[in-house]
Amino acid sequence: MEPRKLYSNNSLITNFLKELIKVETLENGLSTKYLDNKTGQFWLKSQVNSEYHRGENAILIQLPEPSTEELIEIVLSSMNEDEVIAACLRLRDNKQYHDVEYRQKLISKLNEIQLYDLPYYEKQRLINIIEYSELDSEINRREILNKHFDEVQKDANYFRTISQQADIILRRLDKK
Repeated sequence: MEPRKLYSNNSLITNFLKELIKVETLENGLSTKYLDNKTGQFWLKSQVNSEYHRGENAILIQLPEPSTEELIEIVLSSMNEDEVIAACLRLRDNKQYHDVEYRQKLISKLNEIQLYDLPYYEKQRLINIIEYSELDSEINRREILNKHFDEVQKDANYFRTISQQADIILRRLDKK
């Protein structure tokens, strides 16, 4: 079993931080870097959705941060629900703040999964992936200023298509 690279459960984060040493505070206190003296690994605790929840939701991520492909692999394979959620949140935040695209890659991987006869925990994983990574959202998250209408429409269609594929998966999971 692969060692964990992310946490999103606040009590697990709090317990794990007891073993780490605070190294520095970043981004006006929204992120904190820690060192695990036992392994030499650095970890970054950051707030997610802080604009909505006053910074109450945190993720803890091992540095160097996993790539988009690694995050997608984590969401598809981790046995830890909070790690799956943390990876989804990181994918979403990487898109929002660093313009790192993930939606097409992730929905393609989800479409490859045989949904027939999945155990309950695998169904729940897929539901969490779709909801926490916002694959089911039709909202155009790309910049629209200074774009021709056709470009804006193309972007909107991109999000709509992915959302429709995610909705199909969710409906198929409900019928099983």
